[in-house]
Amino acid sequence: SASGIARVPAAGGKPQFLTTPQKGEDFHRFPFALPGGEGALYTVPLTLPPSIWAVNFRTGERRKLAEGSFPQYTSSGHLVFEQNGNLMAAPFEPAGLRLLGPPLPVLEGVGSSMSGAGYFHISANGTLVYVAGGGLTQRSLVWVGRQGAPQALPETKRSSYDQPRLSPDGKWIAFASRFPHQDLWALELASGAVNRLTFTPEEDETPAWTPDGRRVTFVYQKDGAQILSKAADGSGKEELLWKAD
Repeated sequence: SASGIARVPAAGGKPQFLTTPQKGEDFHRFPFALPGGEGALYTVPLTLPPSIWAVNFRTGERRKLAEGSFPQYTSSGHLVFEQNGNLMAAPFEPAGLRLLGPPLPVLEGVGSSMSGAGYFHISANGTLVYVAGGGLTQRSLVWVGRQGAPQALPETKRSSYDQPRLSPDGKWIAFASRFPHQDLWALELASGAVNRLTFTPEEDETPAWTPDGRRVTFVYQKDGAQILSKAADGSGKEELLWKAD
């Protein structure tokens, strides 16, 4: 389920949620506590593009600061975050939760994960450690035989391939891919043809073939989880099979 940022006493206790995802948001990630213990930075990852927010624990005020992910606050008084493979920095005032200047690139080629986590960290004395990259890695689908030799499948490289599922007859692969929303696609192995199965702005995930291979069932995240079914060739409308209360 969608969840916000929470805090809990160091000695243990009941978590207190400090943010609640709003309409169009899924969950909040990568919290970074600000000095004084009265606020935090965090990422709303599934907006397009992802964005950096700040929250005041005492007042509950939320404020969008910039587009990007994985925020950190440095001893020099800067908000530092990842944006499209670049490390960005802007002067920041924690008490007022506001930027004191525009974000500027300070380092190119910083890696990041599919979840939006930046591969970097800044120590208390200002030393930066990072993994060189350039944004999201290009992925490919491969077939691996029992002897361990990989064989590339006839599809172009993408920044996102998730949850591949082989059809019962072994001729198709259904998968999830974010372009930019996470939709479902089906790849025919013999020809390399690709059918786009879904076109929703919400998240479509976890494809599963019906036993006859004619339809693909999947989870659709809107107003709670739903299970839908769609023709494997992409034709026709989705059929609702189940919806959570």
